[in-house]
Amino acid sequence: KQLRTDDQFGYTVGCDSRWTVGVVGIYFYVVSPTKSAKQIVERIERFLSEYRRVLVDMSDATFKDHLVGIVKQKLDMFNSLAEECSTYWSEIREFRYDWQVQRNEALALCRLTKTDALECYDKWLNPYKVTTSDVAPAEPNPLRRSLFVQVIGANDEGDAAEGRPEVPDGIPVGEHINEMVRDLRAKIGDQTWGTIY
Repeated sequence: KQLRTDDQFGYTVGCDSRWTVGVVGIYFYVVSPTKSAKQIVERIERFLSEYRRVLVDMSDATFKDHLVGIVKQKLDMFNSLAEECSTYWSEIREFRYDWQVQRNEALALCRLTKTDALECYDKWLNPYKVTTSDVAPAEPNPLRRSLFVQVIGANDEGDAAEGRPEVPDGIPVGEHINEMVRDLRAKIGDQTWGTIY
């Protein structure tokens, strides 16, 4: 709501959690015809830094209400055979084989405290290292890892086009992309980081 409605950063804004080959993460996506990829990344980082205050100020009762809502969602019955099948195939694809993952996650959430959530937030999501003073200094969080993928449309203009690579005249876009991929592979030695589905 903050990024989409209040800041009017884009017409599609959202976030979700992700489990990829044993790595748990959160991702944000923003589609904006007016903001540059750099502006979007900076705003998401600021949002993550500012959201810490929301967690700190949240009452224990409100935190528990949020947890109860998530637990209820986890314990909902499948709406269709396709949804149930998709859940089990995800377990197989991710090599977890936890056939009661929703139940087990609900049980884990029941033990979660606000202090636990804040410690995890500071460790993995907050862009800045936090001191005991509850103020986020400018020093980057050394434990946090992030990856930013930016897609800049060919028809974007103004701020939204900032950061788009220039394609040399006379070279087809597809060939230019292939050359960039070959350059990247040469730099990383054809190394891979797991399977992409």
